[in-house]
Amino acid sequence: MLLLCVRGALAAPAVPVDRPLASAPDVVLTTVERAVPRAAAPLVTGAEWMKASPRGLVVAGTTTTGSNGVVDAEHGRAFLHPGKIPLPVFAPSPNGTEFSPDGRFLLVASNLTFTRPAAGARAVRQSPSAVILSVPDLRVVQRVVGVDPSWVGPTTVAFRNGKQAYRLEVGREPVAVGVPQGAFACANEDFSPQTPCRNDWYTNTVGGDPRQTFWVTETYWGGDYTQGTWERLDVLDLERGLFRTLVQIDDPRNVAGLAMRNESVSPGAVRACAAREQPGRAELLCAALPNGAVERVMTFAKTPSETVWLDGSRLLVLHDGGRDILDLAKGTRTRVLGAPEGAKWATVLPGGRQIVLASPTVRIVDLDARTVVDTKTTSAWLVEPVPTPGGGFYVSSKSAAGTRAFTWIGQ
Repeated sequence: MLLLCVRGALAAPAVPVDRPLASAPDVVLTTVERAVPRAAAPLVTGAEWMKASPRGLVVAGTTTTGSNGVVDAEHGRAFLHPGKIPLPVFAPSPNGTEFSPDGRFLLVASNLTFTRPAAGARAVRQSPSAVILSVPDLRVVQRVVGVDPSWVGPTTVAFRNGKQAYRLEVGREPVAVGVPQGAFACANEDFSPQTPCRNDWYTNTVGGDPRQTFWVTETYWGGDYTQGTWERLDVLDLERGLFRTLVQIDDPRNVAGLAMRNESVSPGAVRACAAREQPGRAELLCAALPNGAVERVMTFAKTPSETVWLDGSRLLVLHDGGRDILDLAKGTRTRVLGAPEGAKWATVLPGGRQIVLASPTVRIVDLDARTVVDTKTTSAWLVEPVPTPGGGFYVSSKSAAGTRAFTWIGQ
């Protein structure tokens, strides 16, 4: 059996307790016909991902190299729109690229060299690092050596370097937060250097509270799948260097078929949830942060396709049996009736009132008005909201020829 040896655990993994949720009145949706504003033509074609802000958009091409890591003509390109201004960073990572809350700055992380190699040359990994750019001129404001960077305030970035968590105010030197964390394994595989990670254990940051007193992390073994699955969801006390495990998967040789899915932290780091999966059964486990009991709030025959937070305590769950809103503060479950069948992805628009359901078609659900509007868009696989109320959103879809394109849709 493979073990990850760390110090500072508060206790053995939590044992979930059942928390039956009371039924609240159903929300019955009505489909309404209305014209939805949309762009006359796609913003860009051939892109893989994008990020939106009130001040601009980042649209990126493919993030993977060709055979043996050789760079092709389009690999690693990303642009700021409007104007299609090229970013001065090669191969930005979608997991580490985001605008500041007000859109004044752009945080860009890359697991490869910042200098673009010539076409046909080999991409070389370097020490993990990120850069903060001003918007819209893309001036380099600051470089950061670290992984898992994210905005935790208008001008504040949290990240980690090795075993240490840091906080950075734009324009100032990073400040260490708490003590080194024994629970930190190697960096997220998106950032890991080319040399193998010792023991093949990795840690991703899932979320953290705005004051940076605790983080929620996912740690997993990334070795040969045939040997087994090991992963866990932890809450880290940054000041004391202690952690407790909320959900743990321990499945040598994958005999039991266990897995952890849909791990997430609500806005403000009020709660964390994850689905624990096994053949023929899945359970949704949630806990108030940082010290609440782990509660089993729902069970399913199959893992939910999507769970998204409406606010700090309300969770929308898409599953084979229907659509439900769980209010974990009040302990209630509300069925959402009339929602389109087959939706696999959900995105909450700013304000928490409207939800975009995607696949196979894109529809806007208004929980207050209790309506569903069909946007007449199909085959969407990614929804990126403009983070201002009423700003609309972008969807990515494939044309008949297989080309991906991003198109703006209003609310």
